[in-house]
Amino acid sequence: MIPRSPALRPLLALLLLAALTPSRAGAQRLAPISAAERCDGRPIAAIEFVGARRPLLSRRFDPAARVANEAVLVLQPATRVRLLRRFMLMSVGDVCNEQQRVESERILRAQSYISDAAVRVLPHTSGGVRLRVETIDEYVLYFESWGWEGLPAGLELGTGSVGGTGKGLRLLAEVGRGSEMGWGARYKDTQFAGRPIIFEAGFASRPRVDHWNLAFTRPFYTNFQRTSWQASIGSFRALYALLDTAVHGVSVEYERRTAVLGGSRRIGPVNAPWNVGASMSWERAEQTRVLQLRDDGFVPILAPPQVATRYPYYDAARVGLSVGYRRVRFVPVRGIGALSAPEDVAKGHDAYLAVGVGVGAMQREPTDRTLLAGTTSTFGGERALLRLFGRSSWISERPGAVRGQTALEGGAALLRKSSEAHLTKLTIAGATFRNARVPTQLNFRDDETGLLGYRTADLGGAARVIIAAEERHRLPLNSRRVEIALAGLAQTGRLWAGDAPFGVTTPWRTGVGLALVAAVPAGAKQTFRLEVGVPVNPPPGLQGREVRLFYSDRTGRF
Repeated sequence: MIPRSPALRPLLALLLLAALTPSRAGAQRLAPISAAERCDGRPIAAIEFVGARRPLLSRRFDPAARVANEAVLVLQPATRVRLLRRFMLMSVGDVCNEQQRVESERILRAQSYISDAAVRVLPHTSGGVRLRVETIDEYVLYFESWGWEGLPAGLELGTGSVGGTGKGLRLLAEVGRGSEMGWGARYKDTQFAGRPIIFEAGFASRPRVDHWNLAFTRPFYTNFQRTSWQASIGSFRALYALLDTAVHGVSVEYERRTAVLGGSRRIGPVNAPWNVGASMSWERAEQTRVLQLRDDGFVPILAPPQVATRYPYYDAARVGLSVGYRRVRFVPVRGIGALSAPEDVAKGHDAYLAVGVGVGAMQREPTDRTLLAGTTSTFGGERALLRLFGRSSWISERPGAVRGQTALEGGAALLRKSSEAHLTKLTIAGATFRNARVPTQLNFRDDETGLLGYRTADLGGAARVIIAAEERHRLPLNSRRVEIALAGLAQTGRLWAGDAPFGVTTPWRTGVGLALVAAVPAGAKQTFRLEVGVPVNPPPGLQGREVRLFYSDRTGRF
């Protein structure tokens, strides 16, 4: 998330205050599992849950700290035991299995509202064992605001675990150009009806976006699971801004309605790598208007030649089959996405191939065929990791004006850690498309994957490559209140015009900068990240400095 408000001083003052607070120890951590605390095949006689949470602010600064801590507890109290129990792969009466113990730990850590977890095996008076499940709660609070110098103003607030139930709720309000109001809400339940089913729902009625969606998902949490499935339906209408240095503010209003039902099943015994699946999908999409941005809002204009006939009415109904291969093992590593919170990295190989064919009786337009493929491979260990990934999609052409569509993306990421506090990261990512059926441009302005220093660049194309390097050092504060790291950033990227509307081919553009990263309290997965960057060789008219502020959970992204 990027609060686009210029009021950064209160945040920096809070971080400085927390950093200077005396503390007798560093970030609160769970002790590693010893050899004696692992499963040895004895029956489970009891399971106990011990939860903890790190203090947000020191009581030394009462009464303000007390008010802040109590307010957070009202929004997000301790995670309920019955929720944690549902994620356990073992119950009382089962034989203690080491693989299931390790997987139970990992599944708990994967929840956004759990910062760390450990499942310990201890003796029981019955001759069996008791499991001691230790967790540290994560504060999952959402805050995003925007509005500056005549731009639309808005606010989004929420929590990721209402009442400690694992249910997330976010509310949004916005005032757009011309004083047009906007509203929205998002809801997520990680244990719908007491089952390992994720339920998500959302709606928004905003000046630039109008959408609603419902989705039920039973993901593959673990290799001990046989099946996964998903069902979703939604409608999305939005303005796609097309960047161009000469024609400012041209936006295509595009509407899409989709529905998907599908599932997959593992073939073979536990830990078998292969799975097969089937799916049905439906989509309808069309361009509704072409608008131009003005100070008082958006007004309809005559479509430029680049978009006048580019995005016709499109509908599709398809059935498909898929095959997947997944052989991975998880390695807990600290100091990657967060500063010290553990992150389970999937080492190994993951690949999929899916084909789909159109069903003429369920659509108005001629049918087509689809092919999707992807692969991810991760190598290394706790000190060094290399990740390679690639994804591709192809949709066949249709008789008439709809041409065949292709899209490719891929890249690599290399991490090197000389210590938990020192991270060197090098990434290269590229993407390209041809004959996209929805308004599409690749640009330098993406919030977190764009080119540092070029957020105001009105440049777009059909292919993009960005190479980024980061050198990050965590400061030795030895505080439970906050962790702070400083990072040096260097990035370079290039666009190619291709067949994107208003596409341009650029030389290699470069940006450099610094980042301040902070976790409050120490050990949290949610981090503040303040980036200040400058373009080295900007095009004419680009601003000289860029400030970006993020507050999000960056674990699980490697």
